[in-house]
Amino acid sequence: MDLPPDPQIRRFWMAVLACVGLAVLGHELARELDPIGGEWEPDLLSVNGKSCDPLRSRIYLRMGDGTATAASTWTCGVRYETFAEGDVLAGPDQLEIVNAAQGTKTPLQRLPGRRLRLVTSGEEGPMVVEFHRVENLQSFFDLFGWK
Repeated sequence: MDLPPDPQIRRFWMAVLACVGLAVLGHELARELDPIGGEWEPDLLSVNGKSCDPLRSRIYLRMGDGTATAASTWTCGVRYETFAEGDVLAGPDQLEIVNAAQGTKTPLQRLPGRRLRLVTSGEEGPMVVEFHRVENLQSFFDLFGWK
């Protein structure tokens, strides 16, 4: 596509491209710097008061773009049980995962060291999971190795 010969039209289209480029760059930068967005893995898992191996449980927490999912996988990433799913509302000492369709609110307590605690009920009784963030949201900057 050739640019029009008129310099004013050319400047206009260059300004439009620059604005769109800056908007996309700003969105990607916001994803990269989001303090709660990304992949979270369990540090501690307690079911019915008994400590369990958090890695064998295959529990994960994914947050990003205002939504979150806390679930466990069965095999090859297939979702087995969903503990909480919905929109994220941030407060000073806790986050809430709100699912308006089901009318549920699941609190995530903020802990020292940028960790989160989920208290819920599983198949075997009350469950407490503490998560730490392992990866931020994927963005354009990951192509250049910026973590």
